Amino acid sequence: MTSDFCPPISRRAALRLTAAGAAGALLMPHRLFAAVPERPLSYLVFVDGKRSGTYTVEFVPRGGGFTATSAMSIRVDIAFITAYRYQQDGQEDWHDGKLVAFEYVTNDDGKAALVNGKRDADKFVVKGPKSPGSAPGDAMSSGFWNHGILAARQLVDPQTAELVPLTVRDLGHRSAKVAGTTIHGDEYAVETFLKGTVWYDAHRHLLASSFTQDGHKVEFRRA
Repeated sequence: MTSDFCPPISRRAALRLTAAGAAGALLMPHRLFAAVPERPLSYLVFVDGKRSGTYTVEFVPRGGGFTATSAMSIRVDIAFITAYRYQQDGQEDWHDGKLVAFEYVTNDDGKAALVNGKRDADKFVVKGPKSPGSAPGDAMSSGFWNHGILAARQLVDPQTAELVPLTVRDLGHRSAKVAGTTIHGDEYAVETFLKGTVWYDAHRHLLASSFTQDGHKVEFRRA
């Protein structure tokens, strides 16, 4: 690794999409999520135009709800040497149209973090490295796989448990090139602990995302 190398994905830049991410804890307490996909959502991750990882979200039906599990794996190589690794696994339990519990385990280039939460009436009891102790029931995490996240005004960071604001701007239905491939979808500009753009398909499922953090471009594209 060269001395002037900066990690291509910081805590803020690594997407939980989710991709990606995972991936969408703390959904609004109403039925704002899109219809649960019959198949897993799978994405390719690119850093500065180079394929660097994968992100998947799977859904298992439960009585009155479902469980969403997500897995994100990113590895950046420079001159055949692994310069950076990021792994995040999440699980969310949903019942009657709202999230009831979640957990995220992250390994950020050797630094481990655990964030979990459980619904208690109209709030979540949250535990994590920088947890405020509780979060309002209308907050969400950074799992942009669910279109419903766009209605939130606050996000809970699934790596630190911090509560941060979210702003969203609807850009309409557009075509765009993401990681070298042209996509067509509903585009939104988002700004929170990361800043960028997300696209959704006709079923309101995440199609692609693009964020720039720490001077690096991080893109997720449906596989």
